[in-house]
Amino acid sequence: MRKILIIISLLGGFSLQTLAQKIGLDEAIDFALKNNLELKVADKEVQHKEAFVATFQEIPKTNLELQYGSIQLPNIGDYAFTLAQPFNHPAENKARKKLYESYVNQSLTEREIRVLELKKAVRSSYYTLTFQSRLLDFLSDQDTLYSKAIRRAEIRYKQGETSILERTNLSMQRDQLKNNMQQTQYQLSMEQQKLKELLQWKSGDLIVEKEELENEILLGNPSGESPFLSRFDRLSEVNQEQINLTQAGLKPSFLAGVTNQSMNGSLSQFVIMGGINIPIFQKSGKAKVEAFKVQDQVIAAQKEALNSKITMEVENLVTELRSKNSELNYLKQSALPSAELITQTAQKQYMIGDINYLEYQQNFKQALDIRQQYLNKLLEQKIIEININYLLGR
Repeated sequence: MRKILIIISLLGGFSLQTLAQKIGLDEAIDFALKNNLELKVADKEVQHKEAFVATFQEIPKTNLELQYGSIQLPNIGDYAFTLAQPFNHPAENKARKKLYESYVNQSLTEREIRVLELKKAVRSSYYTLTFQSRLLDFLSDQDTLYSKAIRRAEIRYKQGETSILERTNLSMQRDQLKNNMQQTQYQLSMEQQKLKELLQWKSGDLIVEKEELENEILLGNPSGESPFLSRFDRLSEVNQEQINLTQAGLKPSFLAGVTNQSMNGSLSQFVIMGGINIPIFQKSGKAKVEAFKVQDQVIAAQKEALNSKITMEVENLVTELRSKNSELNYLKQSALPSAELITQTAQKQYMIGDINYLEYQQNFKQALDIRQQYLNKLLEQKIIEININYLLGR
C-alpha cells in the first residue's frame, strides 16, 4: 500500500510540474510576439499590401470591334475588324508602384505600433502578476506570525493571564488578513489569465520570476524615432506618392491597334494604327495635387504636435520616476530594515509577555504597512518605466 502511495505522490508531483512553467519577462515578450493573434493579423495585413504591389502595372481593357454589312457594293457582305489597345504613360505605372510600396511601409509601421502595444500590455500584466505573487507570499508570512501569536494568546488565556478578548481580537485580525489573501489570490488568477491570453499560452499555468519586480529596466529607443512619429512620416510618404500618381495621370496615354477590312468580298485592307490621348482638361487633376499638398502640411503639423506632447509626457514621467526612485531608496535602505526589526522584536516581546496584544498589533501593523508600501512603490515604478519606453518606442 505504501509503495502505491509513493507512486501516486511521484506522479502527482510530475503532473504539477508539467502544468505550471516558470517564465521570465523577456521570454514572455518573445512568446507573445510569436503567438499573439492580433500581431498575426498585422502580419497578414503587411502580406496583403506586399502582394498588391504586383498589380501596379494596370493595362486598360483591349478594345475589339467587328463590323459587317454592305460597305462597297449592294448585296456583297463586307466586314471590318479592329483590335486596339490603350497604354498608360510609363510614369503613371511607376508612380502607382511607388504608391503601393508606400502602403507596405505604412503597414509595417502600424505593425511596429502593435508590437509596442503588445510589449506594453505584456510588461504591465507580468509586473502586476509579479507584484501580486510577492504580495501573496508576504501576506502568507504575516498569517504565520499571527497564527503563532494566537496560539500564545490561547495559552495565556488558559493560564488565566489574559481575557478571551485578546485571542478574539488577534483572530479577527488574522481573518481580515486571510480575506486579503483571498482577494489577492483572485486578482492573481485573473491577471494570470490575462497574461496567458496575451501570450496565447496553452500549456497550463504560468509562474513568473518574482525578482523581476526589482530588476532595472533600460529606458529609451534603440532604433531612433518612435513609431508614433514614424506613422506621420508614412502618411506623408503616401500623400507624396498620391501627388506623383495624380501628376503622372495628367500625362498623355497611348493607343496601338490593327484594322482588317474586306473590299468587295475580298481580304484586301489591312491597317496598323497608333495614337495618343492628350488630357486637355487638367483643372481637376491640378486641384487634387494642391489638395494633397495642403494635406501634407496638415500631417507635418500633426507630427510636430505629437512630438511636443510625447516630449512633455516623457519629461513628466522621468520626473515622477526620479521621485519614485528616491522613495524606494529610502524604503529599501531605512524603512524596510526598521520594519523587519520591529516585526522580530514585537514577536519576541509578545511571546515572552513584555508587551500586550494591543502594542503587538500596533507595531505589527506599522511594519506591515511599510512592507506593503514598498511593494506598491515597486509596481508604480515599473508602470512609469513601461510608459516611458512605450512613448519612446522600446
